[in-house]
Amino acid sequence: MRGFTLIELLVFIAIIAILDAILFPVFASAREKARQTGCASNLKQLGLAWIQYCQDYDEAPPWPKGLGGMGWAGAIYPYVKTTGVYYCPSDSYQTPANSSIAARFPQDIPQEPIGSRPTAM
Repeated sequence: MRGFTLIELLVFIAIIAILDAILFPVFASAREKARQTGCASNLKQLGLAWIQYCQDYDEAPPWPKGLGGMGWAGAIYPYVKTTGVYYCPSDSYQTPANSSIAARFPQDIPQEPIGSRPTAM
């Protein structure tokens, strides 16, 4: 039985490190493209919800007046059914798009910023 020599092992690790350095930016840009696609999808869903609201209410847009303080986001919420569409996946810290929506539907609001880690004491 013949094992690997130290030189062979170091060469293998160096090749892996070089490949990683070459491919890391490609993967990072692909990940950001996926986030952009998610954001575009959320915008499309909001637009469709807006159109559905207008169709249901005789072409009247969901203006803030008379909606019980919920604003347009609250008016179209029944058409989107989740507060996730009010966020862009590329945001490093997602805050509620409409604070009254967050108060009414707290189960849908992320409690911690995306990518945050608990601090050790």
